[in-house]
Amino acid sequence: MQDVSHLFPDSIALRTMTQTYCQYFDFELVNGRIYAKERGSKEWGLFLKTGLPKVGKNSPSMIREISADADSLYAFDDQGYLYYCYLAKTAPEKPFKWRRRFGFPKDRQFQQSVESSRKRAWSMGARRVEVLYQEDIYGNPHHYGTMGIETFYFLEEDGRCIRFCDSGLPQDFSHSIQVPEDGRLICENISASASTLFVIGNQGSMYTRLIDFDTMGCDPMFFQYTYDQLEQKYPGTNYFSNYSPWALPAEDWKKQPDIKLKGKARLTKMISIAQNGQGNSARELRVGGTNENGEIGYYHKMLNDSEWSFTKADIRLDPESFLDKTKPELAESRLVNYSGYLAKNGENLSDIKCEIKNVDLHSTGECELEISNGDEKYRCTLFLVEKWTYITRDNPGYDGTPRNYFITVECDLSGLDKYSPEFRALISDMFAQKNHALFAVSGEATNGYFHMEFTGGGTQSFIIPIGDYNEYTIFASSGESTDYSPTTFKYLYMLTQPTLRKSISPELILNKDVIYTVRDRAEIEKVIQANELYLKELKHAQKEINKARSSSGLSRWGYSILELVTRVTMLNHINFPKIKQVTSVGGDLLASTEASLIDMANYMTWSSRNIDDLVSLRIKKYEELLDEVTSKSFIAQVDPSLLDSYPEFYAMAGIPSKCSQKDGDGNVTATMEVVEGISYFPGFFIQGSDGSIVLVILEKSASSIVDWLDQRDCFANEGKDKKQWMKENPLEIKAELLTISMQGQGKSILQSIHDIRYEYDKGNVIWDGQDIQVNITTALFSKKQLFIGG
Repeated sequence: MQDVSHLFPDSIALRTMTQTYCQYFDFELVNGRIYAKERGSKEWGLFLKTGLPKVGKNSPSMIREISADADSLYAFDDQGYLYYCYLAKTAPEKPFKWRRRFGFPKDRQFQQSVESSRKRAWSMGARRVEVLYQEDIYGNPHHYGTMGIETFYFLEEDGRCIRFCDSGLPQDFSHSIQVPEDGRLICENISASASTLFVIGNQGSMYTRLIDFDTMGCDPMFFQYTYDQLEQKYPGTNYFSNYSPWALPAEDWKKQPDIKLKGKARLTKMISIAQNGQGNSARELRVGGTNENGEIGYYHKMLNDSEWSFTKADIRLDPESFLDKTKPELAESRLVNYSGYLAKNGENLSDIKCEIKNVDLHSTGECELEISNGDEKYRCTLFLVEKWTYITRDNPGYDGTPRNYFITVECDLSGLDKYSPEFRALISDMFAQKNHALFAVSGEATNGYFHMEFTGGGTQSFIIPIGDYNEYTIFASSGESTDYSPTTFKYLYMLTQPTLRKSISPELILNKDVIYTVRDRAEIEKVIQANELYLKELKHAQKEINKARSSSGLSRWGYSILELVTRVTMLNHINFPKIKQVTSVGGDLLASTEASLIDMANYMTWSSRNIDDLVSLRIKKYEELLDEVTSKSFIAQVDPSLLDSYPEFYAMAGIPSKCSQKDGDGNVTATMEVVEGISYFPGFFIQGSDGSIVLVILEKSASSIVDWLDQRDCFANEGKDKKQWMKENPLEIKAELLTISMQGQGKSILQSIHDIRYEYDKGNVIWDGQDIQVNITTALFSKKQLFIGG
């Protein structure tokens, strides 16, 4: 129950999703309409006469949830659409006017997704003139500026993750914050004010944290940051303190003192936080409950006070809102560990192993990097802050798309004398002058891999290295330690994602053992329609990512023009109004977005093209089945040539699951195997005797095999020899090739073809019923044999 305070009370005791307050007004949601009264007044009335947001001539039919803070009121209607209104002249836009356009760079209406609508709770916080300034982890004050920020925070259904969005971000919930106890606390509720969060667990553990996109370090285009403790010369009341560097890492969760319970005293999950002055500490915390005599009210204190007080209040506390201490408060950790390799100038340093430990995959965090050479181990800390991007996303890190990070290293090089000369030289080159060098490393991560790249030789952040320097790549997976190349691993990882796995879901497949009749017409039509709808979804997903990829190039080009103009006119040395930050960092952000989109577009193109092949063939065979049972024999089974996986199609064509290539002396020089495990992956891998591996991805191989076998059988029916026909008319399929393993220089099969190292190339596969041949394209009409065996 959200209506804790009675109907139209003199004052609202606890903020909820239907009753809330800010510096200027109290608000209550009744029958889908918003009522309001000025703070201190007792007169309630419909807010702005109608109680419903009105934008132009349009109004929603009903409001479901509200939240207010400082000078802002936010509301979601019954369709999950967002509306907001400013309440003071000091706000960035005209007050008492409803708005629905939200976000940046494209302002459009925000709508809750199906997942976010199942939240446990949400709350909005605004930091502007009312709070005036905030302090970083070293107590340095920073003025709010001229615009300030409003952020709304959603606590996920399981209480394990906080998602957020603000007016400077795209309209999604892709940004997230780890809950307390390293992500283990199961939060029962959340409340926010002036970017400070307040959460509570089932055992009554309470935590607060000042955190938003700007203060966590994710916005270097508009703010200066530092990982060093620097003396600031302006007080928070001075506007120019807004330009002083904000200290990182972001403030961590602060555990609040436990409320001491005696007698009949109990706590509920009904909590709220409200700003009531200037600076970080000006926050009042409230927790609904009963005192030792069983009287109803709320416990309260200021943020940094050590003791709680209790005030009796005329409020209602639903029995289900009381904390159940029989339930666990902590869950298992979701931190991810990775292991992998270090490459220097594109060559895998086979003796060096890398581990990245305790990654939380949120918008900010820290983890440990361990680099080992046998028994020698070097450890340092990585601070991660997510890069701003202009594209809308779903659940990066978990849905196949990565989170892109700025990474700052905290490292100590004073004890390198204990290492061997070679290892000492490597670590020194990698990390010399990297300690606290702001965002000197770029990286990306998912729950499957962690990938970071940087230059050696003591380069600083945002500076293009000049002269001789070494390029380093660390690539690690969360499964077994991998030596796969980043390109290949990311592609294989992409294949495991839900959108692609849906291609083999039961609702898309008819049972081949069932004899269908005309009575099954509706079922067959339903499955055909489901497959057609899935193909549309797949094509739409590919279209959207290709559109984003195209726009990324244009955005980056447009930004480069801005950057050039500001550099030529020396405006980039002026930090008012923050031109220097924008021009120093913006190009890197856009480049990261473009690179990720190019990768995703390539992976999606490869994957969807092959899945389209399988599903289109499935639709064709199901339509033939439907025609058979409705207009011909009225009884039929699914064509046995329709198989459920690519390996089955290859077996049907007679292609061996494993074969070898031998030299003139009979020695095996390479092996080729069908890739098992992912039924919709169409390909093989070739492993050379030197250990190098190449992935061979076939194009439209299922339909090509079916057509080829149909032609072969037609000739066989005419009395011709099948084997001879196959020899004269081999199956030929286009292919794309990827280097799998990161080997030392000169060990790549593709490199031996081109005399330079390649990760990707094109070619074809030919099968004549006896031998399988893989060729790689070397020129427009020229190919060279990569493998032949049988």
